[in-house]
Amino acid sequence: MLEELRFPYWPYVAVLAVLVIVVHRARRQHTIPTVGNADGSDLLAALKEGSQRYPHSCFQIATKDIPTVIVPLKCLSTIAYAPEEKLSLGREVYERLMGRYTKMVKSDHLAEFVRAGLMKHAGKSVALLQEEADRTVSSQIGHCADWKSLALFPTMIKLVSLHISRSFIQSPLSRNQEWIDLTLDYAISTVTIAGKMSNTHWALRPFKGPFLPEGAEMSRQFKRAAELLRPTLESRLQQGSETPNDLMQWIITNYPDHKGDLTLHTRLQLEAVQAATYNLAFQLVHFFYDLLVHPEYLQPLRDEIESVSKACDGQWTPAALTQLRKCDSFLKESQRLNPIGIVSVSRFALSPFKCPDGSTVPAGVSVSAPSMMVNLDESLWTNPTSFDGYRFEKLRTTKGNEQKFQYASTSASELNWGYGTHACPGRHYAGNQIKLMIISLLSRYEFQLEQDNEKKRTTARPPNMVDGVRIMPNPQAIVMVRLTKNNNMSIPTRCTVLVVGGGPAGSYAAAALAREGVDTVLLEADVFPRYHIGESMLPSIRHFLRFIDLDTKFDSYGFVNKNGAAFKLNSKPEAYTDFIAAGGPGSHAWNVVRSEADHIMFKHAGENGAQVFDGVKVNNIEFEQVDGMTVDPSLTELGRPVSATWSRKATGERGMITFEYLVDATGRAGLVSTKYMKNRRYNQGLKNVASWGYWSNAGSYGVGTPREGDPYFEAIEDGSGWVWLIPLHNGTTSIGVVMNQATATAKKRETGSTTKDLYLDTIKNTPGIWQLLDKAELQSDLKSASDWSYNASSYASPYLRIVGDAGCFIDPFFSSGVHLALASGLSAALTIRAAQRGDCDEQAAVSWHSKKVAEGYTRFLLVVMSALKQISDREKPVLTDWDEDSFNRAFDFFRPIIQGTADVDKSLTQAEIAQTIDFCVQAFQTASSEEQDAVMAKVAAINSQNGSENAMKELESKLSADERRTLTTIQARQIIRSEDTMNIENFTIDVIDGMVPRLERSSLGLARFVPKAQASSEDGLRASLGLPEKQNSIFSY
Repeated sequence: MLEELRFPYWPYVAVLAVLVIVVHRARRQHTIPTVGNADGSDLLAALKEGSQRYPHSCFQIATKDIPTVIVPLKCLSTIAYAPEEKLSLGREVYERLMGRYTKMVKSDHLAEFVRAGLMKHAGKSVALLQEEADRTVSSQIGHCADWKSLALFPTMIKLVSLHISRSFIQSPLSRNQEWIDLTLDYAISTVTIAGKMSNTHWALRPFKGPFLPEGAEMSRQFKRAAELLRPTLESRLQQGSETPNDLMQWIITNYPDHKGDLTLHTRLQLEAVQAATYNLAFQLVHFFYDLLVHPEYLQPLRDEIESVSKACDGQWTPAALTQLRKCDSFLKESQRLNPIGIVSVSRFALSPFKCPDGSTVPAGVSVSAPSMMVNLDESLWTNPTSFDGYRFEKLRTTKGNEQKFQYASTSASELNWGYGTHACPGRHYAGNQIKLMIISLLSRYEFQLEQDNEKKRTTARPPNMVDGVRIMPNPQAIVMVRLTKNNNMSIPTRCTVLVVGGGPAGSYAAAALAREGVDTVLLEADVFPRYHIGESMLPSIRHFLRFIDLDTKFDSYGFVNKNGAAFKLNSKPEAYTDFIAAGGPGSHAWNVVRSEADHIMFKHAGENGAQVFDGVKVNNIEFEQVDGMTVDPSLTELGRPVSATWSRKATGERGMITFEYLVDATGRAGLVSTKYMKNRRYNQGLKNVASWGYWSNAGSYGVGTPREGDPYFEAIEDGSGWVWLIPLHNGTTSIGVVMNQATATAKKRETGSTTKDLYLDTIKNTPGIWQLLDKAELQSDLKSASDWSYNASSYASPYLRIVGDAGCFIDPFFSSGVHLALASGLSAALTIRAAQRGDCDEQAAVSWHSKKVAEGYTRFLLVVMSALKQISDREKPVLTDWDEDSFNRAFDFFRPIIQGTADVDKSLTQAEIAQTIDFCVQAFQTASSEEQDAVMAKVAAINSQNGSENAMKELESKLSADERRTLTTIQARQIIRSEDTMNIENFTIDVIDGMVPRLERSSLGLARFVPKAQASSEDGLRASLGLPEKQNSIFSY
C-alpha cells in the first residue's frame, strides 16, 4: 500500500514546500506595519487601532484570507484612479468570493450593462420598478389588517430579489418562484463556499475545493437555472424587432459572438442577482431598523411621500424621486452608520504599487480605504456617533451643496458607494429602487419592533453582525406589521390574473396562484365580513385548505367540529355518514359561520401575496379576438378577456384594470356565464326555494354519542322538500327549509300564510327536527332565497376560468357548495399555471378545467337527485331494495361522494350536464353481467371500426334503447365508483385528456399521465371509454 502511495504524493509535497518558501519571502519584502489579532478576528477593532496609530500612512490588518492594506486619505485618489492593470476591482471581487471555486465570470459585462444598459433607460426603469414594487410588496407581506410577526431580513431578501429580477430577465421567468429561489440559493452557495475557502490555508484550497458538498449543490443549481433560462434565450434569438431592455438582451445585442452562450447568460444572471440583492436588501433592513427606533421620522417621511406623489400624479420618475429629500437624507444617514462593510474602494494589487506616503504595496494583497473611520470622523461630521436623519438634508441647504450629499453621491468623505473610476455604477439605479420600495411599504403598512413578554414596545435597535470586513443587519429580528389605518391601497392598473369574487372559490384560487409567485389581484364587491349561507362543510375541505396552509387556522378558530351527518329520508331510520370511521381521527369537518370562515379565506389570500380589495365591484369585462385555437367556436367567439372596469361605492372611485387571465368567482350572479357567455342552464327538476333562520337554545342531534353536534337533515313528510339543522359555534343553530318552489307557492296560496308561517308550520310537522326545538326560540329575521340548481355548457374559455357558484350550483342537501368551490378554484389555479409553465397549451388547459368542474358537479348531481327522488317518492324503494329497512348500504355507497373525497377517476362527460330524475333512477338499476357483456361486445365492435376517440360518438346511433340504458347504468356507476379517498393527493390521479394535476408548491400545473401497466383488452377498452371495471351488482364494490 505504501509503495502505491509513494509516487503520487512526493511531487505535491515538493511543490508545496517551494510555494511556502516563495510566498514567505514575498510577504517579508514590504515593511508596512500590521495591526490586529493574528487570527484575523475583530477587524473593526483592528481598523480603529490602525487608524489611530497610523493616521497618515499605510498599515495592514491581519485577516484570515487576503492580506489587506489600509491607505490613509491622502492616498485615496491614487488608488481610486489607479489603472485596472495595476489595482483591479474585478480581481478584488474575484478573490474575495473565491471565484476559482465559485465559477465566477471573469468579465466586465455586468458593470457595462449597468452603465450602458440600466442607466440609459432610467426613466422607463423607474416606471417598471414602481409597478414591480407594488406587486412584490403586496405579494410578500400580504393583507394583514391586524398586527402580525414578520421576519424582516428574509422578507426583504425575497422582496428585493423579486423586485430587481425583472431588470435582468423579463417576466414570466422573473416571477417564476423556482427561478427566484434558485438565484437566492445559488448566492447562498457562493457565499458559503467563499467563507469555507477563506478559512482554509491557501496551500490546501486546491485540494479541499473540489470536495465541498456546496460545490456539488451549486452545480445542480446552475444546471437547473440553465434549464429554466434556455426557453427564454431561444425565444429571444428567434424574436423580431421588439425586445425588452434587460441583461440577456443587452448581451445578445452587444456581444453577438456570445449571444447564444447559455452558460454565460446563466452565470451572469445568477451573479447579477447575487451582486444586487443582498446589498440592497441590507440597506432596506437597516433603514427600517433605524426608522423603528426613531419613530419621530415616520410621519414626516410619509407626508413627503404623499406630497410628491400628488405632484407627479402617482407616476414616479427619476426627477420625482429626487424630491424625496428627507427620505434621501434618512437613507444616507442609515448607510453612514451601517455601511455594507468597514472598508471600501477596495482593489487587488496585480503588481507592486507605490503609494504617496512612500509605502510600497506588494502584489497579491488587497488595498482599501477605511470608510467606517471616515463615516465616524469628528472633523467631517457633527456628533458622528449619533443618528440624525435630517443631517444631509440640512447640509444641502448650504449654498453650493444643493446637488451634494445625496444618497448616491461619492466623494473623499462619502465612500460607501466606492470612489473614483470604479465607484458603483448602479448606485443611482439602486437608490431609485430602494426609494420605490420604501414608498410602497410606508404607504401600505405600519411597522414596529416586536414587543416583549410584558407587551411593552421594544426600543433597542437589533445589533448588526460584523463578519470580517462585512457588516450585516441582524437576520433574527422580528418586527410587527399591519396595514395602515384607513388604508387605501390603490388598485393596480395591471396584473397577471384578476380574480373577481372573494368567496371561497375566488379566495382559494387567488391564494394558490399567489403562492406560485403569480401577480394576482382579487376584487370582492361586498365588504368583509359579509353574510352568506352554507354553514356545513365536508371533510375534503380540510385537505384543500392544507394545500394552502390554512387548515390549522380553521382547527384553532373554534368552529363546531362536524364528525359526520345524519339524513332521514322517510319513515326508515336515518342514515349516517361517519367522517371519522372513514378517515380516522382528525378527519372531521366543521360547521362554520360563513361570514367568519369566508373572511379568513379572503385574508389568507392577501397574506399569501394576492392584492385583495373588498368593496370593489367589477361592472364590465372587455374582450378581444383570439386566434389560433381550435376549441369549440362558441368559446372563442367571445374572445379573450383583457380588462375590467370597477367601482368602489364607499369612495365613488372608478377605474380599469388589465390582465392576462380572468377567474370569475362572482357567485350565483355569474358575471361571465349570465352576461357574456349566456350559457347557464337551470335544472327544471330542482327549482326549489329556501327559507332559514337562527335559533337559540335548540337541542342537538345524537346527544350523549360521538354524533352530538353533527348536522341533521330530515325530509318533509309530504315529500316536498327537506329541513336542515346545523349547530354553530356562536351558540345559535341554523335551521332551514328547502321546498319545491311550486309546492311552496301553492301551500301559501291555499292557507293564506306568509313565508314565515309556512317555514314554522313545516318545521312543526318535521318530527325529528321539532323534537329538538322544545325550548328553542327563533332569534333572527327569516331569510329566503331561490334555490334553483343550474350548470353551464362550459366553465372556461381562452384565458378565462369560471369557478364556484359562478358556474354551477346544486341543491345543498349534501353540503357540496364549498367543496365544489375549492375544487374548482384549485383547478383554475393549476390550469393557469400549466399554460404559463408550458405543461400544455392554453387550449388544453381550458378543456381540462371545464371537464374537471363538470365532473365534480355531475357526481354530486347524481346523488343529490337520487336522494331527492327518494324523498319525493317517500316509501317507494329508490335507494334501497324491498327487503332493506334502512339506507345504510346506499349511504355507505354514497360516502366517497357526499364526504367530498371522490374527486378521482376519469371524467365522465364532456358535454352539458342536464340530468333528470329518471336518469338517476336508471343509474341505480342493476345491469346483469350478461347485459354488460353484450353491450361491451357491441361497443368493442364500434371501437374497432372507428377508433377509441370516435367510438363514443357512434354509440347513440348504434345502440338500442335497452343497450343505452345498460351503458348509462355502467357510466353512472363510474361517477360514484371510488376508493375511500381522504386526501387531496387523490386529486392528482384524476386523468382528463391524458393529464393529471401536479400539486407541488412552486410547480403547480398539469403533467402527462403515464399508466403503470398495460391493461387487459376489455379493461383497456373500458378505461379508454371512461368506463369502470365490469360489475355484477351496483352494490358489489
